[in-house]
Amino acid sequence: MYSNYELYRNSKDPISYRAEIVKGAKKNGIMPTAWKFKTTPEG
Repeated sequence: MYSNYELYRNSKDPISYRAEIVKGAKKNGIMPTAWKFKTTPEG
């Protein structure tokens, strides 16, 4: 299993990947999005 950083770093379009995370957080909330992307929220 890859970490969120590795997926971001190896992505062909990291800006798009980050935008997907932000859209998910706005739509579903921070915790569900963090679980989906297997990362932890930071305040």
